[in-house]
Amino acid sequence: MDKMREMLEVALDWVNRLPEVPVAYAAEDRVPVHTRASPLLEFTLHASGSESLIEVAGLRRRSRPGDFALMDAHFGNRGTPRGQWGFWCLSLDAATWPGPTLSRSPVLEAVSLRHPARVLAQFDEVGRVYKRHTETRSCRLKAEVLRLLCDLYEDCGFASRPAVASPSCQAALDAMDERQADPALDLACLARAASLSVAQLCRRFQREVGASPMRHLNRLRIERACDLLRKTTLNVGEVAHAVGFSDPLHFSRVFRRQVGLPPSAWRRASDRPR
Repeated sequence: MDKMREMLEVALDWVNRLPEVPVAYAAEDRVPVHTRASPLLEFTLHASGSESLIEVAGLRRRSRPGDFALMDAHFGNRGTPRGQWGFWCLSLDAATWPGPTLSRSPVLEAVSLRHPARVLAQFDEVGRVYKRHTETRSCRLKAEVLRLLCDLYEDCGFASRPAVASPSCQAALDAMDERQADPALDLACLARAASLSVAQLCRRFQREVGASPMRHLNRLRIERACDLLRKTTLNVGEVAHAVGFSDPLHFSRVFRRQVGLPPSAWRRASDRPR
């Protein structure tokens, strides 16, 4: 279980135990965001608009519509879009947060959601209840926040998008984002993008991301493949080529190793009503 899911799991248990959920802010912003240093844990959704850069202390992550980010504000944070955007934020007062101490090091975890429209609708519902002032507001707000956290936990995808501090690893991640579907993108290409030798990139990437560059690239490709298998009628070979695998058999082996099922079986399972 990656750090994103671990923190969402802790958040679910924490909010569920509280008599009242400590919401400090719940609204959609359409301007650049600059949160001053404060003891907040923030759940955000890039709802629409242009690509953005999210920054927490020395951590940076590019964000696109449909991306969910979990971050703290103890060191302040920024969201800077290239143009217009819609950016939902639910801020919780983290004074009683039971997880790892947030004030010791910055937190920025991000992932591309599989069903962003559903999550967006729940962000909107949390914001709507937050603005109301009725006798049942506290109970309703807690219920809607719990529902949002459940949706996020269930829908945060296969591969979290890591935040990194070094420009070289950021450059490698950018190359993966831009050329993910290119079967010619290999370790040497990533090293050139990062202006490092292959050995230097592997050591630094492993240290900052927790996986080798090619393993992380394959995780991104398989995540995209799952999205195509679920939402399109492309056959397995066409999906393989669309996500950067020139050999469909190799794609199927990598897919099964990561997901636990062959692509065709996974597609059938994902189509079953739940």
